[in-house]
Amino acid sequence: MAGQARPGLVILYHQLFNGVTEEELLAEVRETYDGRVVSGKDLEIY
Repeated sequence: MAGQARPGLVILYHQLFNGVTEEELLAEVRETYDGRVVSGKDLEIY
């Protein structure tokens, strides 16, 4: 969906890591999406 919408920033939020690290999760997303992706945390401002 992000590949079609082409947002300036994708923020992953309410994530379930299920045994993977945050970096592994981001790497998985980046395999199919080449835009900017971050792992959001409470109280962060974007």
